[in-house]
Amino acid sequence: MTRVVLAGNYPEHTFEKLRKLLPEKDFILIPVDTAEAYEAMTDAEIMILRIFKAPRDVIEKNRNLKMILRWGAGFDSVDIEAAGERGIVVTNTPGANAPAVSELAVMLMMAVGRKLLCHTESLKNGVWSKNTFLNSSFCLNHKTVGIVGAGNIGRRTAAGVQAFGAKVLYYDAFRLTYEQEKTYGMHYTDFKTLLETSDIVSLHIPLTEETHHLIGAEELSRMKNGAILINTAPGGL
Repeated sequence: MTRVVLAGNYPEHTFEKLRKLLPEKDFILIPVDTAEAYEAMTDAEIMILRIFKAPRDVIEKNRNLKMILRWGAGFDSVDIEAAGERGIVVTNTPGANAPAVSELAVMLMMAVGRKLLCHTESLKNGVWSKNTFLNSSFCLNHKTVGIVGAGNIGRRTAAGVQAFGAKVLYYDAFRLTYEQEKTYGMHYTDFKTLLETSDIVSLHIPLTEETHHLIGAEELSRMKNGAILINTAPGGL
């Protein structure tokens, strides 16, 4: 029987749902929900990972490991080189978190743009701040949102901001087709132009050697004064 480890914390009833999908005569499903138990694990054959990482030492400790399945679009938490040396298949689930992450991105844009936390702090201190941040707040309507990465999450985020009347620019190393750009209302531009012309820049790309520290001092200096940078992708960007 194949030992499948569900490592980390998951939405309620995930274990039960997965258990029903796996034939009991072929698979043993084992929940591992603490860092200590995960570190001590040595007999996993398939690992399903959400938050926990799979560096070389974890991969090497589990000598019978055949597959690592990432619950999410990214794979930067897995040592791909170490997995490849052992012939371990690494998979991800593109689009699985797209609705949640795109909603979060739009929510953050609105919260920052409308100074939500500033108003919250003022009201907690008994100050009515209706006009305090009037000249430093803005709506999404008629603004230009620059989307870096036109995958599942980027496209959903684009649709979200367009619902509020924003124009969408995007940059991606793999440009969409003309038909896709028309369907999603996304206008392609180069990365530097996107930074220079967007009121809000939102990152939706994986962390790779090429994208590590994509945003630094030079890139920030290109952005408009008062522009907003949103990152719901890996922090290493």
